Amino acid sequence: ISTDKWPSQINNINITVIKPKFIPDSFALVVRYVPLQYNDEYVKEEIERNLQSAENVRHIQYHFQRRTNDFRFIVKDLREYNSTLKLGHMRDKCDLVHPRCRICLNNLIDGQTHDCSNVVRCAQCDGHHHSLSNECEKVAEYRFKLKEQVNNAISTGKLHRLVPQDRAQPMQF
Repeated sequence: ISTDKWPSQINNINITVIKPKFIPDSFALVVRYVPLQYNDEYVKEEIERNLQSAENVRHIQYHFQRRTNDFRFIVKDLREYNSTLKLGHMRDKCDLVHPRCRICLNNLIDGQTHDCSNVVRCAQCDGHHHSLSNECEKVAEYRFKLKEQVNNAISTGKLHRLVPQDRAQPMQF
């Protein structure tokens, strides 16, 4: 979070801004189900190419073998982070002048304090639920269509579904 525009005085009292040592999880994102064929460096480059303020891209280590990888990273620029609220949103096609609050969807204007109403609004349908909630009909429809497209790609051979491996039965004595 950029603090270079923070004041040095409040009510004529000098203050010192102390930057946090880490960015809270509220600004963290996870890219899930990355095929194993892509190495960590390639994934990191792709994430940083699409989100320029992305930092600390890390491969999430699990205690069990997985068929795909997950990557966690933080987004330093709040505007860039909040622009990811809408389905299919692409930064290079973004026409928003200001980023929006992820709760109330009001504009976040540089230099102004945001007074959130704490009334949850959806970026897809303006309903009273979070923007990627399963309660949203548009999100449900998007996921349904995406599932149809994936199944169609599998049936035509464009994608291949991994077959679960049979687990060896434990030996009995």
